[in-house]
Amino acid sequence: MMKEFNVGGVALGLLASAYFYSYAVMQVPTGLLADTVGPRKTVTFFMGLASIGAFMFALAPNFWATVLGRLLIGLGVAVVWVCTIRILAVWFTLREFATMNGVLNFVGNVGALGAATPLAFLTITFGWRIPFFFIACFTGFLTLVVWALVRDDPKQVGLTLPFNHIEESSSDPTKIGLIQGLKLTFSNKYFWLVGFSLAVWYGTLVNFQGLWGIPYLIQAYGYDKAQASYFITLIALGFCVSAPFWGYISDKVLGARKPVFVGGILTYTFLWLILLATTKVFSSLLLYLIFFMFGFSSGAIIICITMVKELFPEQVVGTAVGCTNLFPFVGVGIFQPLTGYILDLAGPIKIIEGVKFYPTYAYHTAFMFCFLSLIIVSILAFFTKETLKTKD
Repeated sequence: MMKEFNVGGVALGLLASAYFYSYAVMQVPTGLLADTVGPRKTVTFFMGLASIGAFMFALAPNFWATVLGRLLIGLGVAVVWVCTIRILAVWFTLREFATMNGVLNFVGNVGALGAATPLAFLTITFGWRIPFFFIACFTGFLTLVVWALVRDDPKQVGLTLPFNHIEESSSDPTKIGLIQGLKLTFSNKYFWLVGFSLAVWYGTLVNFQGLWGIPYLIQAYGYDKAQASYFITLIALGFCVSAPFWGYISDKVLGARKPVFVGGILTYTFLWLILLATTKVFSSLLLYLIFFMFGFSSGAIIICITMVKELFPEQVVGTAVGCTNLFPFVGVGIFQPLTGYILDLAGPIKIIEGVKFYPTYAYHTAFMFCFLSLIIVSILAFFTKETLKTKD
């Protein structure tokens, strides 16, 4: 794309982050739509927008058309996670909900795996337009499947509504409006500590995994694109297998949230230090381990949403979780273009067929900003609150 549209690192970072900007903007409205219009109608409409955006991206005649297409993709898929959580809360009991949430995270990360090595192979073989055209077609197909099969409530298909936390909280006569709920959320200092940690943790992870990791491995270690994508795939794989692991450790082994949160982010930060300490001395096997642990340690990030949920009363949990889900995508929207800006300041060392290659030290300079941000977050993590209240 850099070659086809003659753009640099800043433009590529902007393109990548456009998805996350529109995704972040939709989080709070999605909660309202899921509760009023319903998940089925909400997902159907916005997945249709995502399909249109994917077609626009695949057929874009210029760079700004790709940005607009990516904005529509982000806007469209932004509703899926919150609406799915809403459906799980109604269709499954309290004792089933955590398990199904783990399954949801697993399925989501299978998608991340598909966006690494398989997509890289397809783009190498067919170029970037054809794979995205078929992604657009498949998204349109899924939109029709959602409308045909998904139901917001078991009662809509003649089933008994299971006991769940929504019914449990509805017995509370105290109702909290949207504005009051927002005030309650934003006035809580622990909400901001967890939210800022999410922004930096997820932002640096996706900055490397989703955009700059492959170019870095190509330049610093001399791998080709396909080889570099194998390492990036391990990040998604590590996250995928660790999400239910960290949930189990928090619930059953430690009986606490904070140790998992602090331990995960400290481990992740230490791995950045190892990566930045030197280059061209790690064997491929050691690099595989480092990147797998990148994802495995980051699986602990799922505890953040649980911590926020437990900080607030039932009446504002949806608002609080929706607001919290803004932070990771804002983080990506900051770190990706900022990394591109730092790389452009250093300037490309060579341009081959329109593709810019940056010096290794430029990547290290940009990644050092990520590392320093993680140092700050690691310190702040110790000031978070233990939110799990055990009952005798």
